[in-house]
Amino acid sequence: MRDGRVFDGEEVFVTSVKAICRKDFLEGLFPIIVEAGAFLLERRLGGSGGLDIRTKADSTPVTAADVEAENIIVSALVKHTPDIPVIGEEAVSDAGETDVPESFWLVDAVDGTRSYMTGGKEFTVNIGLITQGRPVMGIVYAPAFDDARCFIGAEGVGAFMRTKDDHVWRPIHVKRDDSIVLVSRLHEGDVNLNNFLETVPDGQCRRMGSSVKFCLIACGEAQYYPRFSPTHEWDTAAGDAILRAAGGHVMVGGGGPLLYGKAMLKNMAFLAHCGFSSESKGLAESLGAMLERVQL
Repeated sequence: MRDGRVFDGEEVFVTSVKAICRKDFLEGLFPIIVEAGAFLLERRLGGSGGLDIRTKADSTPVTAADVEAENIIVSALVKHTPDIPVIGEEAVSDAGETDVPESFWLVDAVDGTRSYMTGGKEFTVNIGLITQGRPVMGIVYAPAFDDARCFIGAEGVGAFMRTKDDHVWRPIHVKRDDSIVLVSRLHEGDVNLNNFLETVPDGQCRRMGSSVKFCLIACGEAQYYPRFSPTHEWDTAAGDAILRAAGGHVMVGGGGPLLYGKAMLKNMAFLAHCGFSSESKGLAESLGAMLERVQL
């Protein structure tokens, strides 16, 4: 694979996975994801033809803006990293099963489509890089948040955040000094979730949509995100990479990490968390066993 430096411009970016796991490469992706986010906000306001909503084969909604924003990102990645395949949610949804290479980009141009469609703030634009089954780099942008937060992270580099009013990438790291549990707005009354909340000492539940949940754990604003309902790898890759880079973890049944490149790119139940202290070993084992019992 070709190698080289990364610049925000016309020059081709580096394309070996090891070479691009750098902060300057992530910063080079920032204008691309901001362009996609700005396009989404414009379309939601009625510009360029509106949303044009349809229902996919799995009964989830998608808008024409999802597809076009994905095309913006995919085109840029193909241009700047031509040796790394790109898998986008909407392209895969239309094509069905896809071959999964050893290293690949995963793109979810709108995670939280329902919030996006209804004028909400809780949707994100996501780019994740997978190699050998693990997420090694990610960028998540929340363009409708009041501060338009963007999070980046890479294996061996760390995790960072910036806002629209602060043009400096500030380091972020998980914090274990609270027990805030983030849960999806769409899955109230889930018996597994209720069991989880009963298991975590002093757990405080906060409902929120989209992959930003991973990022809020990464920056210390929450500690847990349990997921007992179906997701795909594009939903989690970018946020997972950022959380791991910030010192957190995403575990599945039995306590192992969430892996990527699985059949149909479908995830099992998982728990994103800030880490467990040695005193919390029993809690970690209990939660791992709980995840193992969940069949999706």
